[in-house]
Amino acid sequence: MERSIPSFRQLLEIEKLKMTSFKKMLPTKKDKQEFDEIFDNVRLYRSYLGNASNHIPLESIFMGAVFHNFKQLLQITKEHTTIDEDALKKLVST
Repeated sequence: MERSIPSFRQLLEIEKLKMTSFKKMLPTKKDKQEFDEIFDNVRLYRSYLGNASNHIPLESIFMGAVFHNFKQLLQITKEHTTIDEDALKKLVST
């Protein structure tokens, strides 16, 4: 009987299971929740990451996590820049 190739969704779950010993060693419940959040964020991009032909699934998982964090950093930077520009305008108008 032939085996089918697992989907990226399945590979993501397999990799998460492989990391359970690491997760158990995290000191606080908050750290464990944040670890789970990394995989939750990667799930947002699984349809795109599934198209990446990496032989090592963990590379795609890392790329998804890094991409999500990069998007958040850009959003924070944009918000911070807007706040700075508003403050500067108030300062100049006074």
